[in-house]
Amino acid sequence: MRLAGDGDGPARSREDTGEASVARYLCRLVALESPAVATLAAQLRPHALALWSAPIRTSPDEAVAAFRSLQAGSAPGPAASTSGEATLRHRLAEAEAQNALLLEQIALLQEAVGASIFDTATLQHQTIYADDGLTHPAFYPPERRPSDGLSLRWIGNADDAVLPTEISRTRPIRVDVQLAVVINAAALDGFSVTCDGLPAVKVERTRMDDGSILHSSTFDAPASPDPLALVRIGLHIASKVDLTARGDPRFVAVAIHKIDVWQLEAEAGVVEIAADTLDAPAFYGVEALPDGRRFRWMGRETAAVVPVGGATAGAMRVEVHMPLVIHRRCLDGLELSLDGVAPEVTRIEPAGDGGAIKSAVFPDGGVPGELALSLGATVEAEGRPLGVAIERIVIRPA
Repeated sequence: MRLAGDGDGPARSREDTGEASVARYLCRLVALESPAVATLAAQLRPHALALWSAPIRTSPDEAVAAFRSLQAGSAPGPAASTSGEATLRHRLAEAEAQNALLLEQIALLQEAVGASIFDTATLQHQTIYADDGLTHPAFYPPERRPSDGLSLRWIGNADDAVLPTEISRTRPIRVDVQLAVVINAAALDGFSVTCDGLPAVKVERTRMDDGSILHSSTFDAPASPDPLALVRIGLHIASKVDLTARGDPRFVAVAIHKIDVWQLEAEAGVVEIAADTLDAPAFYGVEALPDGRRFRWMGRETAAVVPVGGATAGAMRVEVHMPLVIHRRCLDGLELSLDGVAPEVTRIEPAGDGGAIKSAVFPDGGVPGELALSLGATVEAEGRPLGVAIERIVIRPA
């Protein structure tokens, strides 16, 4: 930032003294290192405004004190000392005025950026092309499909790729991956997508007009929406083909043309119960994982009843999302019932790193009122009996 008079001849002459240079430096500290600016920078998305990450806390009084200390070391005369301090105070006043103007401009920028980040009416969308801009090492270099020249990149140099997006973590998400080429059926069956480490609640594959396969994965809204957090998409392969026998050093599974990430409207009739609201006596207090996800252990008692509000009538699917599993028998022993009715089907699937989702499908029994959870086993750990760790419970039409 240029201070008033900073580049003019009279202010920066050959006779410039060391004291004047120190005065300019201290003025810059006051103008640029405001705590308010640092706080604002921390609140905004990093790609929206890169400000100052480690501000130096320098007040005008501290600047004057430092200037006096410098003068004391050079033993100036009384007149020079008074004149130098007056010059410094004048420059500090200029700096503070410019700092106030800076804060006004940043407030306008914050309003504009905030309107974009917190716009709940507009659904966000982003397309990620598998071209030179995709730098993850799981992908081989770009090439083109021989039949029509469609750009693509094979995945297989590594089995997992996690890609950042610019989509806020606030809504349900659908990820459409256009697979330009598939090496074989096993590779297609072994391809999956995750969102922030969680599996999809619905997966569909359709054949496109150009011969590509559209792999669509739908994900629930996060249990704790955060408009300043950005979604991360995971691509995973479980089967790939070794091409070395053909003179090609690669291991390939599927070739991707592009990835579309869409925010969706919340599904009608879906009820989400976050860990913070699980206040039955069977649950311990809220805890948090290093990544910020919140959960509660169930185990203080072996049974709990959770009220269900907002669900619609009809067959229902109940999903218990668990970020970690203390023991497989605790997971297997968790039983669910909806208004006293046992499920028709139960299923357990892995989720993230060491987590799981246990789901149960119930027949149509009208509008549900209560969900009952029962533990078949607990493990003594940390001086307390623990059964399952629950991040959230989702109830949706089956």
